[in-house]
Order: sequence, then structure tokens, then C-alpha cells
Amino acid sequence: MGNENDYRDYNKAGAGYEHYSYPSPLYAVKDGMKVVDKNPFKKDGEWQDHSHLTISLHIILIDPRGNHVNIEVLSKAKDKVSADIKNTIKSRGFVKLRIPNKKVVAEIEETINELNIRVSVDTKDMKVYNGILDYPVYLLHHKGTARSTSDNLLHIITDKYGFKNDSSYEHADSVFRDNGLWEMEDYNGITVPSDTNHPQKICFIKTDILTNYRGDQDVVLANLIKHELGHAFGILRHYKGKQIMNDQADMGDAKLDFSKLNKADIQRDVFDRISIYKFQKSIQ
Repeated sequence: MGNENDYRDYNKAGAGYEHYSYPSPLYAVKDGMKVVDKNPFKKDGEWQDHSHLTISLHIILIDPRGNHVNIEVLSKAKDKVSADIKNTIKSRGFVKLRIPNKKVVAEIEETINELNIRVSVDTKDMKVYNGILDYPVYLLHHKGTARSTSDNLLHIITDKYGFKNDSSYEHADSVFRDNGLWEMEDYNGITVPSDTNHPQKICFIKTDILTNYRGDQDVVLANLIKHELGHAFGILRHYKGKQIMNDQADMGDAKLDFSKLNKADIQRDVFDRISIYKFQKSIQ
């Protein structure tokens, strides 16, 4: 992760949102949720059988008109994102860097190891991906005749994904409309992470900047996607050093990766989401 005292605060930079970390049953109970014995795997005091559940984390690369990214570039980037995110989430030995309790670490690693991770491409943009383990990533232009504007992005956030009349919308309105960060050249993309009102998260990436970097365009695109996904996984800061979460890094570098501590943070965030997903299923 680099020097933790040497970072840009993502929120203060104007492009981030308050992070809401979904509570693990091993640590806390979500405010307002009635959980018997503080354990979402119990219902009315009885253990629930979740062995039949197939839990999937779904990353959706959305090119609304199917013409924002070359199809071959997008296909290669999709495969790279799929392989790298699976490795990030399922690799062992990172959670312990954040959590000293061996029993808790074992529980987290076992749970996320059973997770099904898939990456797909959507060129129609007809669906709403609102699941707690859904990660929609919009691939858009910010210039030219096919460009998307801040108003277009706000429409997606408010009318399609339901961010209205709360702190998330107010912050999004400020980021997109008032500050115009989408139009600024300094930003490769913008992510709306989860908060207490919305488990959803949405990433937006400028695909017309791929040629700004040296290297293969599929590598650049994959790194841009992984960077914004990092924010969607709850990492709201930018760090220095040769790593994905450095917003000044060379996105054409095929060896860019999440830091070890970032991997631990991502695994914990995913585990918490799985816990909430199981709880939701147990009360249906």
C-alpha cells in the first residue's frame, strides 16, 4: 500500500463518498437489523443451512452503445480483470495483515474461497445491477460527439440506480454537476461507492483516454477498471508507489497490482457483503 501517511484523501479530493463497511457477523450488527444472537446465520435462534446457495460476485462491464471500446480490446481486458480480481480475492495470507485473530482469518478465507467470481460485458444497458455483490462498470467517453456528460452520469445514478434525496445523491450532484470532475482531464474515472442508504456501487471510466498511456490498450483498460473497482471495494484513498491504487501510476504497466494491505481490505469488504447476502436470504 506504500507509506500510509503519504496519500491523497479520496474524499477530500472531491471524487469520493463516505464509505460504509458492511458488518461481518464476527464483529458487528448492522444498525436497524434484527439479528438473533448477533449472528445473521441464525433465524429465530436456529442455524440456517446455506450450503445450497451459490454465491456470485458479478462485475459487469457496460458499454451502452457497444462502440466506446474496440471489441478485441474489451475482450482481452475482461479476461485480465477476471483473472486478476479472482487472484486478489482468493489469494491467502493477506487478511491476517489486517486481522490478527487466526480463527476469524480462517473463516474469511474459507468463505471467499467458495465465492463464484464472474465478469461479463453488457452492450445494451437495459438491466439494473443492484445486487450487493454486483459491480457495474460503465465504459464511456468524456469528449467528442459520443461523449457522456455529468448530467448523463447523474441520470444513471438517480433515475436508474435510485440514488435520490440522500447524502449519496447530494455528494454525487456536487461531484458531477458542481465540480464537473467527469469533464476534468485529471480524472480517469469516478466511482460512487456504497453508503448506509445504498449497498449499490457504480464505476465510470473514461475509455477515450486509453491512448494517453503507453502500452497495450487492453492492459490500460484493465488497470483503469481495477483501480475504480478498488474504490468500489471500499478503498477510498490514493496511495503512492507502483500499485493500482496510485492514481498517478502508469496504467500501461502490465505488472501493476493491488498492494498486500489493499488485498486484505478488499477480501474483508467482500466477506462482509457475503455475510449480508446470506442474512438477506435467511429472512426471505
